Formats: sequence, C-alpha cells, structure tokens
Amino acid sequence: MAIIPWKYKSREPLSDEATPMTEFGRELDRLFESYVHDPWQRALGSLGSAFPVVDVTESEQAVTVRAEIPGINADDVDVSVAGETITISGEKPDRTVEHFENLYSHIESRSGSFRRTIQLPTAIDPEQVTADSENGVLTVRMPKREPSKSTKIKVDVS
Repeated sequence: MAIIPWKYKSREPLSDEATPMTEFGRELDRLFESYVHDPWQRALGSLGSAFPVVDVTESEQAVTVRAEIPGINADDVDVSVAGETITISGEKPDRTVEHFENLYSHIESRSGSFRRTIQLPTAIDPEQVTADSENGVLTVRMPKREPSKSTKIKVDVS
C-alpha cells in the first residue's frame, strides 16, 4: 500500500472583502492545519507552550532565574518570592490588533497575561532578592538563606 502525502490547501474567499465569517473560517483552517501538521506541539503539550521560558541555576551563594520576556516592558512584569517558590507574571500586549488590516498567514507569537511559578532548589533570603531586565531577559538573583545554627537545649529533670 502506498502512502500518499496530503497537503491541506486553504480555500480562498469568493471575494476580496473579508467578513467576520470568512476570517473565522480561516482561523479554523489554520487551527486544523497546525493540529494535523505540528506533532511536536501536541506531544509537548503545556511544556511546549510554557511562557516565559526559564533557566534556573544554583551556586554556593545564590539561586538565579533567567526568564525570556521579549517585547515586554520591565514595568509590566511582577516577580514575587514566597517560601521556596518564585512567581513571574505579567501581560504581553497583542500586536496583531495594531495591524488588523494585514491578513496573517502564520502566527506563533503569543499575547495576553502569563504566570509561571517555579519551585526553587533551596530556601532563599527574600529580603536580598534583586531583579533586572536587559535585552528581553529578566534575571532574578536570590541569595541563599543562611542555614540555621543548632543550639543545644538542656533538659531539666523534675
């Protein structure tokens, strides 16, 4: 049995005038196309779509988290640390609204609100956390918490 490759061909509207229904139909076609022809996205699931992508490194003194946040102003990003977790959240503006007159044939950029919570490998000192953003990369440096010293307790005998 021979396998015949299948290529989806989108239907062109009968006129050049874009109506909401023709745009809706095109979006459905694109969704179907990406589902059929993008097995990696389906296989990776939410792991493939996590935003922002992060790198967590640990040294003897600190834990560092680097998050890629291209196109997002540092003022639009919130970073919070609680216990042994860090949460990075914010809003990525929708750029497609600005160019509504253009018809997109392929869109991979994402917009809207985002939130990532990452488990840290060790306890950190929340009072010493610093964060900066440069060239679309957010870097959060978190010094490790000093280990508590053990104290010998004398047990009274009654």
